[in-house]
Amino acid sequence: MDLKDLKMRSGLDAWATFKGVKLKLAYVDKPSLEAIVDKARVREWNRKHKMTEKVDEKRLIKGLAGLILDWELTLGQLAQLMPVDAAGQDPATVIPCKIDNAVFLVRGAYGLDDFIIETVTDLAQFVDERRAGEVSD
Repeated sequence: MDLKDLKMRSGLDAWATFKGVKLKLAYVDKPSLEAIVDKARVREWNRKHKMTEKVDEKRLIKGLAGLILDWELTLGQLAQLMPVDAAGQDPATVIPCKIDNAVFLVRGAYGLDDFIIETVTDLAQFVDERRAGEVSD
């Protein structure tokens, strides 16, 4: 049997908890995560014709935010993660999970980007259904 003949499983997801917020994250294999990072890379040439490479933070954050499939997030929880002005609003208000909100959350919640990278590449969290809901920071 050749390993290259085996099909990769797709569509794996699991709930994970980051500082009290439940996030449903999609599993990504190493090549897929590298593709997300590669899309965020920017190559520039300076006057001496030397190429420099850096990561465009906005593109990387958007790629990581796309791995958030769903969440259980309220305005009160958001106020605990980042400095938002929620005065006069009900802290129990549920924030819908959409890409713009996910980008805002990943950009503003310190450590969430690292948590997503560590969690989405840990296959054990996704294949062991008994532990799938127990991933936390």
